[in-house]
Amino acid sequence: MAARILLGLAATVLIEAGVAWLWGVRRGAQQAALALLNLSTNLALNYVLLVLGWWQAVVPLWLTLCLEGVVVLVEWRVLVGLLGGTWKRWLLLAAAANALSFGFGLVVVWGGGGG
Repeated sequence: MAARILLGLAATVLIEAGVAWLWGVRRGAQQAALALLNLSTNLALNYVLLVLGWWQAVVPLWLTLCLEGVVVLVEWRVLVGLLGGTWKRWLLLAAAANALSFGFGLVVVWGGGGG
């Protein structure tokens, strides 16, 4: 379990950094802020999923997607506050980066789980 969480965490940071780089986020300070943000939201989401998993055997995919949506909104607001610019740019970045890292995690890290 811990190895999967660590793999997912590393993949999230790398994937979302790559998406951000393609989005034009290339300065070291911006990438560092993004990495810290991704570490924070990934660990928080995994903690919530772990707690939910104690209450029921499987956390439904729909609930995981809703929580991932909350992560997108949190990251979007933090990005707007930290980096400025248009809200639309950062919302699209947060959504695209999280969709890619979620898809990777679902298929590669967790083996396509669902519920």
